[in-house]
Amino acid sequence: MSKRVLPFYNRFFDLFERLVIEQWEAKTFINNVLSEDLINDENKKKIYKGINVLYKCGYLTRKKNPKNSKVFLYTEAQPIVDYRAKKINEKIEKVLKEKMNTISDSLNTKSKEAVFISELKVEYPEIACQIDVIQQEHLQILNDLSTKKNVIKKLMQHFNISEF
Repeated sequence: MSKRVLPFYNRFFDLFERLVIEQWEAKTFINNVLSEDLINDENKKKIYKGINVLYKCGYLTRKKNPKNSKVFLYTEAQPIVDYRAKKINEKIEKVLKEKMNTISDSLNTKSKEAVFISELKVEYPEIACQIDVIQQEHLQILNDLSTKKNVIKKLMQHFNISEF
C-alpha cells in the first residue's frame, strides 16, 4: 500500500480552520494555500497533488465544473467539518480557561484589598467616612468579577468544559 504525503500539510490544515471549501477550483486552493512569493509551477503541482491526496482520503468531494468539463470543483467533506469544529472547541476551551484564571486572580486580589479596607475602617474609625467610597468601588468591582466568573462557568458547562 502506498504512503500518501500531503504537500504543504500545515498550510492546508490552516486553510481548513479559516475557510469553508465550497465548489473550489484548484486555482482557488493555490491562491489560498500559497503566498504570492511561493506561486510557481513546482508548488502548483504540489498543490494539485495535495488536492488529490485529500480527495482520495475523503477530505474533499469533487464534481465536474458544469461550465468547463476539464475542471473539477471541490467541496469539503465531513472530516474537514469535524476538524474545524474540533479546532473551534479547543480555542473556546483555551479562551474560557484563560479568562477564568485571570478573573479568579483579580477576584482574589480585590477580595484581599476589600478586607484590608475594612480593617482600616475598624482600626481608624475617624477616616472611615472617607474610605467608604473606595470600599464601595471595590465591592462593585468584586460584584462585576463574580458576575463574569458565573458567565464563564455557564459557558464552560454549555461547551462541556471542565473548570480545572
